Amino acid sequence: MKKVFDEEFHEKYYLQVGSYYNSNRLAITVCKDNDEYVEDITVNQPLVELKDDNQILLSNHISNGVKYLLLDRGIISKTLEIKEYGNIKYQVVNVDLEKLKEYDMEGVESFLEKHEGYKETMESTVTTLSGTYTVEEYHNLVENMKSAYKSAWRGVIPYEKLEELKKTSGLSQGEISSLQYDASLEYDKEKNSKDEQER
Repeated sequence: MKKVFDEEFHEKYYLQVGSYYNSNRLAITVCKDNDEYVEDITVNQPLVELKDDNQILLSNHISNGVKYLLLDRGIISKTLEIKEYGNIKYQVVNVDLEKLKEYDMEGVESFLEKHEGYKETMESTVTTLSGTYTVEEYHNLVENMKSAYKSAWRGVIPYEKLEELKKTSGLSQGEISSLQYDASLEYDKEKNSKDEQER
């Protein structure tokens, strides 16, 4: 039986611990009694370097109440540094895995078991639905998909071609959504810069 993380209006909330399939990094979510998803505590961004397995990138959408409880109970540290990727900033924090075990023993032990003896491989490769890539290859795959989005928005390639590239990329829906957002920021920035030059 998991320890209750929070309780509000007769609703009980729990922490669920796992790992992201394409980076093997620590994944933590808040769920209800029936494992119904509530919110993410972590975010997966494999190209942002982390120093230790117990470090996470905090989701920018984490609620203030959840963050307060995590800090108050010593589950996470205060922000160690800010990392930036694709114009998005992420807070890096340490996670006390022993304290996290109090809320999901099985999840934490499974996470640690997966990492034992695989740290070197984990740091040098990224796994997607279509296979395992070096970090450089994965970076190129993401950048190529971002370029494809911007080309479609400019009318250089048809949207049918973009959909085909998305399906064959092997990237998850979450990764596609993340890089699409990054591409939109870059596209707007490039467009605004071009408009200013033409004035």
